[in-house]
Amino acid sequence: MFKQGDTVRIADIEATKNDDLMDKEALKIIEKSDFTGDITKVEDGIYFVGFSNDLGWVTQGFKEEEIQEVK
Repeated sequence: MFKQGDTVRIADIEATKNDDLMDKEALKIIEKSDFTGDITKVEDGIYFVGFSNDLGWVTQGFKEEEIQEVK
């Protein structure tokens, strides 16, 4: 189980890249962050992950099985 402040990476990068519902600008930020971000909030089993770089900042919600710990 993850907690706020943990650094995580998206587990299935290809699924994220091919998600029709993903905003294209958000995807650019996530890609530039190497699909790695920090958990900013946990609510009702959803982990909100913040991705930030010089292109901007975006938060995306994931289920536990959709992310993995970065060591």
